[in-house]
Parts: sequence; C-alpha cells; structure tokens
Amino acid sequence: MEIALLNDRYLEQNTYTDDNSAMWNQEVFEVFISAGAETPMRYLEIELNPNGALFSAWVTNLNGTGSNNTVDIFAGRDAGIQTSVVKGENSWHGKILIPLSLLGSLQEHYRLNFFRIVSLQSHDPTSSWSCTAESCAFLAWSPTLSGNTPNFHVPACFGHLILK
Repeated sequence: MEIALLNDRYLEQNTYTDDNSAMWNQEVFEVFISAGAETPMRYLEIELNPNGALFSAWVTNLNGTGSNNTVDIFAGRDAGIQTSVVKGENSWHGKILIPLSLLGSLQEHYRLNFFRIVSLQSHDPTSSWSCTAESCAFLAWSPTLSGNTPNFHVPACFGHLILK
C-alpha cells in the first residue's frame, strides 16, 4: 500500500527514528489487519512514520476495547515487511509491503483499518513530545467512535476487505 501525506507542516519535528519504538506518540500512519470476516481478537499492527521507522506487532485484544491489550512486537523487516519513505516540503510519501505469509494463507475476507495521527501545532523537536487530542488529529478510515479519548483499538469498527 502506498500513502501520500500532504500539508504536513510539522513532519520534521518527529523524533522517533528507531524501529519498534513508541512512535504512535507522534505522527504516524497505521494499518491494523486480520484474516477472516469476524471481528478479530488478534490482529497485525503495522506503523510507519515520516522518518521511516517501522513498528510491527501482533495485538491480542480480547475485550475489543483496547484497554487490556497484549502486544507481541517483532522485527518486521526480518519478517519481510518492506517500507520506503520520501519526504518533500510539508509532505511525505510512504510505502508498506506486508507479506501475505504474515497473515497466513490467502483469504477472501479480511478485517482492517487505516489510521493517521497528524500534528496540528508546532512541538519542540528536542523534547520527547507526545500527541494529545488537543494537539493532534487522530484520523481513521473506518472511525472507531471513541469520543474525546482517541482509541484505534476497536476491532468491531474495522472495515471489510473482500477479495474476489
């Protein structure tokens, strides 16, 4: 999948550069995906940030609210995930290639969602800043309807991808 993120005035203020760091605290693009039509209790979470850092984990979310998740982080690049990032003026373009083998055999039906966290204000890039509901936008392809506290880990709200 390819993403193009335009009008991102604060992308150079993102400080995470290491894979599997807590990069969800700043600007990031996220993909959650699981094989099958049912609401997943376990799904793959892949994140890419403007610095090219990759986060990859299996999330077990038994209660469906994200309040008590178990996260099994793995080395995504070693598992075959490929990424690229190109930065422009106030924009970045990313590509994520996820091998089907991470999800098992080819299925007709998948549950997935795409998320984007984007900063709405300037931050001190020399500090360890984190996005809040006031300082950043928390955007979803299929909204999780989590109210004033952003929460992407609501798999009942994941969309459906059907391959024919």
